Amino acid sequence: MVRRAVLPLSPTLAAWLAKCQWACESKCFTKPVNPSENPTFENVLAPRSSRRSLLGGAAAVALVFPAGRHETTEAGQRGHLTFRPITLDTRDEVTVPEGYESRVIVRWGDPLQSWGPEFRFGEQSPEAQAQQFGYNCDFVGLFLLGGAASGSRGLLAVNHEYTNPKLMFPSYREGDPEAWQVAVELEAHGVTIVEVFQHGHGQWHDRPGSPFNRHITGTTRRELTGPAAGSDWLKTSTDSTGTVLDGTLNNCAGGKTLRGTLLTCEENFHQ
Repeated sequence: MVRRAVLPLSPTLAAWLAKCQWACESKCFTKPVNPSENPTFENVLAPRSSRRSLLGGAAAVALVFPAGRHETTEAGQRGHLTFRPITLDTRDEVTVPEGYESRVIVRWGDPLQSWGPEFRFGEQSPEAQAQQFGYNCDFVGLFLLGGAASGSRGLLAVNHEYTNPKLMFPSYREGDPEAWQVAVELEAHGVTIVEVFQHGHGQWHDRPGSPFNRHITGTTRRELTGPAAGSDWLKTSTDSTGTVLDGTLNNCAGGKTLRGTLLTCEENFHQ
């Protein structure tokens, strides 16, 4: 008989594995859900890299690392940063630079309208979740609004990339979810727009009941316009015209355009 010793995990490794589990259901340790023989982006880009672009990159490096005396002052070390960067560590907590603070403005389940519906942990309904702040934030963008003191009022756009049903529902059975739980998860995805404001130069707050507040969920139907509209690749079982979208899921990356509009991008589909 072979005896095997089970070594305890270090607190750091245990914390890392827990983060991996709740971040993406530990998909790094499972079989890929989208196996493909297609070339990677790196492989597509490599042949297009020319000697000319390589020399251009070398010139840029030369500008970053000029010859001569090396600045050793604190300002020289910080470059153009106006704050002292944080030091890296393994603590499971939010760390901000000196002189800054971190606080919660809006949370999963917070109602977007002044009349509710209120959050009920473990007893959410799809109808309620659709009118509340979504789950698991990713991209966050602040769009400042006029008509107020400079920088004191704006719209907060937040992506909701994925859901953790085992944390959301105490009665959740892995592999055998109830229909209402899946429906709630769909409404917890997408993008939430929340109006926020600042008291003087103090803390920021959300504004429940603002006419700007909205939650575009996994079932929010939207018209598709632009050159891609009507493409065969966009036709689905629920829309044969390729001009209607059935909501948005797994919204990860995002951005603010020069026109002041929001970009939101879907990512994973392994759920």
